[in-house]
Amino acid sequence: MALFGCIIVKPTDQSVPTGPKADLPPEETLTPYLQTLIANVRSELQHRPIITRHYLFNKLGWDKRDRLREALVYCGYYFETGPWREALISWGVDPRKDPSFRQYQTVSFMSYQSTGLPRRHYVYDRHIQKLARMSAQELEHEHTFDGVHASSTGNLFQFCDITDPVIRGILDTEDIRTSCAVRLRHL
Repeated sequence: MALFGCIIVKPTDQSVPTGPKADLPPEETLTPYLQTLIANVRSELQHRPIITRHYLFNKLGWDKRDRLREALVYCGYYFETGPWREALISWGVDPRKDPSFRQYQTVSFMSYQSTGLPRRHYVYDRHIQKLARMSAQELEHEHTFDGVHASSTGNLFQFCDITDPVIRGILDTEDIRTSCAVRLRHL
């Protein structure tokens, strides 16, 4: 499946994509700005082959949010659901094949107090504008979950970014499966 140029695969698919959709414009025809964003995303993927947009927006700047979305389609694919949902995965990397990729799994925590008010587009837009004005230093830890501070940039976290000691105790167990269970079984 493809959505806005993104390749989204089912976690039960046998293989993963090794490159972007063939009908995307060639990279060399893109603006220098977009080519730079693609290079920046690829650089981040060298350090972390599975990465959330939350992390990328915090790292590269919320002011680049819309253009980053254009760049991501050249850098990796997404799983439709499962342990790495909503995370960009480098082309050809199949995290289901190696237990070491478990550190990049994603989980959502409701890390803010609800106001009880419905989310309005103008409120959300103002929030994004505020994030776009924040410095890299202010955003540096917004993608981490420590169990104390609420992130202002999202509620999707990767296991490697969870520092809460209780949750870390669970995540750091050596007693792990050797094969990936992409489907939940109902008892």
